[in-house]
Amino acid sequence: MGELTIAPADLQAALVMCKHLAGADHEIVPHSYRGKPGAILAAIQHGAELGLKPMQSLRHIAIIKGKATIYGDMMMALVRSHPECLDIEETIEGKGTDKAVARCVVHRKGCKPSVTTFSVEDAIRADLWGNKGPWTSYPYRMLQMRARGFALRDNFADALAGFI
Repeated sequence: MGELTIAPADLQAALVMCKHLAGADHEIVPHSYRGKPGAILAAIQHGAELGLKPMQSLRHIAIIKGKATIYGDMMMALVRSHPECLDIEETIEGKGTDKAVARCVVHRKGCKPSVTTFSVEDAIRADLWGNKGPWTSYPYRMLQMRARGFALRDNFADALAGFI
């Protein structure tokens, strides 16, 4: 069975589609986009630049402090699909302690392995550790996402088009 992908032919059609999505009374559209057709259009356009379909864009692109960002799992998917990505290794040492360090090793074809870390100490310095929300609920996952984000952006800026 083929996929149905709605691709508006022009800006006017895109705005109509975004208005309908913004007014959707269901959980299919993330809360941060409800009632905001302009934000939906921006997310879809950002995603299109990365090769994402419209609904993938709404699920995986967020505007955080005025910047379009890609959630960590989509960032990983984009890099893993790049023809020069050989491997990505992630570990967390000292989990459960205040000395924990997340490590991400990126192997890109033609390059030496690149190692990036993000520690509890780094999170404290950045005033993130202990913040209400994911930094309290999932602190070690957040360390992992920071190490991953820096590593993937440093090594695959071409695949991520400058997104954070």
